[in-house]
Amino acid sequence: MKARRAVVVLLGVVLCGVPGRWGGKPSTVEGSRLTFTLHDLEGRPVTSDDERFKGKVVFVDVFGTWCPPCVRAIPTFRDLQMRYRNDGLVILGIAFEYGDSAEGRRSYLRGFGRQNAINYPVLDGGTPDQFKAALPGLGNVRGFPVEILIGRDGAVIEARSANVYRKGWAKDLEVRLVEALEAEPPQGPSPPAGRP
Repeated sequence: MKARRAVVVLLGVVLCGVPGRWGGKPSTVEGSRLTFTLHDLEGRPVTSDDERFKGKVVFVDVFGTWCPPCVRAIPTFRDLQMRYRNDGLVILGIAFEYGDSAEGRRSYLRGFGRQNAINYPVLDGGTPDQFKAALPGLGNVRGFPVEILIGRDGAVIEARSANVYRKGWAKDLEVRLVEALEAEPPQGPSPPAGRP
């Protein structure tokens, strides 16, 4: 069992990217929109066109619990979701986990979410080798984690992979999110005629 865990951790370090490699070509999203049909942790289908994402700034974190930098970022995402949810931010995790059964992966992720007090939705992307099939429009991915920032209009603002979460990363992320939130007014009903 220890040998298998060591292999998974080593694989996690390899797939998470190499420190110092950040700054190469950014990841790309074909056609400017990220499209997917995945399942939530209860097995219900969720698409990129889901109502809960409409008119919101969506920050997608593609991660694996076996990826140390991915796990270290969770408290930052949790904090940002809590602080900016009323301003129109939705953080969305898409997890790629090892395990043959979808229910086994989802059960594990539900426990992981409780243990880490994750306060944002997490979807089951499948196993790491299903990454390309789950997110076919995402290109130039050099490793996990992958960050995708989507504006209120549904268009991708930025996509990048293998961030090593160096000092200043959390503050830079917050600045990017606030800029996206302030770029467009929140979507909502128009005021009645004759009223400001």
